[in-house]
Amino acid sequence: MLFVERFWKNLAQGGSSDVDLITKYKEHVVKFPCHKRILCKASVFFKKELTGSKKCILLKNIEPNIMFLMVSFIYDGRIEPTEWRTTADLLNAAISYKIPSLYNYCVGSLLDNLTLSNACHLLELSMAYSVSILFTFSLKLCTNGAFYVLNTEDFNWIRPSTIELIASQPLLNVPNETYILYSLWIRATIDNCRNNIELTYENIVRNFEPYSKLIEYKDVSEDELKLYENDYLMQYFQNVVIKQERIYPSKRTMQFPLQLPQKFFVHCNTGEIISFGNLQGKCDVEFSVKESVYLLEFFIVCRYIPNESKCGIDSFWIENDKNLLLRWNNTDDNLKLKLELYKRIAYMSEGAVEFQVFQFVLQDLVRLCCNTTYYLRIKTSNTKLLWAEFKSKNASNCLLEMHSVTHKCLQNMTFLPYPLLTSDE
Repeated sequence: MLFVERFWKNLAQGGSSDVDLITKYKEHVVKFPCHKRILCKASVFFKKELTGSKKCILLKNIEPNIMFLMVSFIYDGRIEPTEWRTTADLLNAAISYKIPSLYNYCVGSLLDNLTLSNACHLLELSMAYSVSILFTFSLKLCTNGAFYVLNTEDFNWIRPSTIELIASQPLLNVPNETYILYSLWIRATIDNCRNNIELTYENIVRNFEPYSKLIEYKDVSEDELKLYENDYLMQYFQNVVIKQERIYPSKRTMQFPLQLPQKFFVHCNTGEIISFGNLQGKCDVEFSVKESVYLLEFFIVCRYIPNESKCGIDSFWIENDKNLLLRWNNTDDNLKLKLELYKRIAYMSEGAVEFQVFQFVLQDLVRLCCNTTYYLRIKTSNTKLLWAEFKSKNASNCLLEMHSVTHKCLQNMTFLPYPLLTSDE
């Protein structure tokens, strides 16, 4: 007897059972004693099946753990939260056995657990089961988060028809058309490997053919394509005949701010303010992240002084030991950064203190990798301003790790976690 079967039989379900739900699992026949009146009230399927003196129903293609969750929900109207894949299997059971209350629960749970990492799978599921609300939200997420979604393991497992649906969206939020071309080419390459087909140019092109009509080749940059170092892809691009008519109304590029649910973003506070002091012209903040992320925004603070603090930062840049990731200068047009200024009041031991907050919002995708040290370097020519000094906070559950006991200027950072398994790693 399986555990779920024993567990169910030990539950006090109120009176003697008069019908059994049965499923087969490997060599086991799993039986769930139930009550006809409760099953019939929950489902027209059971009401139809349990006419007369019928004492059991054999349910096919349902695993015991899903059967257990299904009957638990029928009896209690609730179940413990489950992993989304289990909920997807439970939705299948709700549809198969016509249990509307369970159907509504599963759809709501899947919407609550819709993420960038499972959006492709749930889009496909929504089409298979004709769940319109799940289709709408998952397609919207695949479109708005395409820069992320096209780089996930989930994307590389869905059907080609689902890929075509996603990649054909005119408002696909990606850095550029080159990014789409590369992502689809990698998917075609993976399909060759998955089917044990030799990785020749001709074989990859054959798998890529359904996706070729989705690319606006006039918007693909050959220089950007070379950075991917994929010889077969370069050969294909050089051979392709570029048509003059546009497929999409305009170029597909990144749109900021990202139109994603707030729960996807991770906000990290760097610590508590302990004092204020002059920067002596510059400030270096050393930090790292515990997993790869996109940097979305960060906040720098100083004491507020009318007509002084708003222009307190001359320039800053973020770099690691090898590369410059981001640079900003207050005298230049900064298309990759948006600066928002506002004043904030905080109550400290000395009383109410006015702060000048510099909120830098990125207008480009900047990736920070784990196990890498980064430096935020700030320059100022203003000798009057007093900048916040923080006691660094390094919590075990925080993505951000400061590399000194105290640091200046940097108050918060906001991240979007990077896909764990991607086509470029």
